[in-house]
Amino acid sequence: MTSRRKQAAGVDEGETDAIIKSWNTTRGSALIHMALYFASAKTAADVCMSDLDTAGFTLQYVEKNVDHGLQQVETRVQFDRPVGSLAAIEQKLEGMAYEARTALSMKPNKNYVAPGTRKDELFVPPTLATSIGLTIFWTVLYCISCVDALPAPLEILRSIIGGRAACENMALGIVCIHVLECAAVFGFGLWSEIPLDIVAKWVGLTSYYGFATLGPFIKIAYKHRMKLDAAEDIQN
Repeated sequence: MTSRRKQAAGVDEGETDAIIKSWNTTRGSALIHMALYFASAKTAADVCMSDLDTAGFTLQYVEKNVDHGLQQVETRVQFDRPVGSLAAIEQKLEGMAYEARTALSMKPNKNYVAPGTRKDELFVPPTLATSIGLTIFWTVLYCISCVDALPAPLEILRSIIGGRAACENMALGIVCIHVLECAAVFGFGLWSEIPLDIVAKWVGLTSYYGFATLGPFIKIAYKHRMKLDAAEDIQN
């Protein structure tokens, strides 16, 4: 018998048992489709759902073995990510049943991502527009801080800021802020357990792009940390 897994807060084991009973009673065809598609079963006779939690479910079915005899098979099917409510569990099951049915009828839904195939995007380079904008910014900042003779528009800009010395101080301040941002990226990377080679890429980008990459990285690091914590909660 499959051992029951730890449920997320707000999800009662009795409620998941009710879903299991309902699917085993009324959704036999859907369970067969899911066994054939997600568990790669060949025959999948007498399919039933034996376990259900916020991370996935377990299917039991009878399958032919290599000696052409029959054997009881139990396969765990994971959701693409853990969920946190009963409604979300039911939504996952319905979506996966639809995917299995359409795939087996040779009309797959290409927008659906099968469980276990979705990967976190831990590194997302800045857009072209952001790169162009930051390049213009750094070019102008260098010119008003370090170049003696400037075109009239840049000279006006430098005078508005307060002269060359003020521009140099502003540039130094921006560089210091970027150093602090790089330190923040490194710290969030360690906290979220993102691989160090990817963290190093983000640090390099942040040294140039600043807030333009710091914000997106913090969001990615937070989501990655939450996913790891959810996985640990399910295992415990």
